[in-house]
Amino acid sequence: MTTSLIKRAWFPAIALGFGFLLGGKACAGDAYAPPPMNVLIRTELPNVQPPFHRAFVTSETNKFAFLIPDGLQLHSDPLHGRINLSNVEGNRYISFTILDPTPSEGRELSADVYREVVMNSFSNAKILEENSRVAAGRSGPAFDIQWTSAGIIQHTRVVFAATAAGVLEFTANTSPEKFPALENDFNQVLGTFCLSTNGKLEVPPVSDRL
Repeated sequence: MTTSLIKRAWFPAIALGFGFLLGGKACAGDAYAPPPMNVLIRTELPNVQPPFHRAFVTSETNKFAFLIPDGLQLHSDPLHGRINLSNVEGNRYISFTILDPTPSEGRELSADVYREVVMNSFSNAKILEENSRVAAGRSGPAFDIQWTSAGIIQHTRVVFAATAAGVLEFTANTSPEKFPALENDFNQVLGTFCLSTNGKLEVPPVSDRL
């Protein structure tokens, strides 16, 4: 296990602000709290520079895995059942959680419902773009928003995916000028994300040409 890549940390408000999307009609109810997530990190292709690090996450019977983008560290947030990735400077964030644990494989998520979830979470948010994006091999509603925290303008992208493990929420957040670089990291997480709800987790091998 690569201990240097995983930390338990409390994030400042600007980091956690985009993380609390647990409201509105999309959630399982006000009493729902995501279960704790246990994390193991493994190094793959160690002879490649920089090496690839993959996070293996367990939440009850659910298992998840994804590649950790170079330059980001993983922070376990067991209180909120959330996985956070951030850079050392603390101005680029990627987050993942189970928004609603109801098995939802094959369900079409309503853009109207999840737009409301996002907008209820950011009182001063403005939607920049709304479309569908693929996460964990499933297509779901995605929203790019601009909002302000402590006078600092933020660009946030939120992607929702309906899976057998429930509705998953993926979030990326940084300043507008840094978002293009973070978008590449976010796409790597979404593109390599795989899951299993009961049984062996099938993880595709890493290519050194990534």
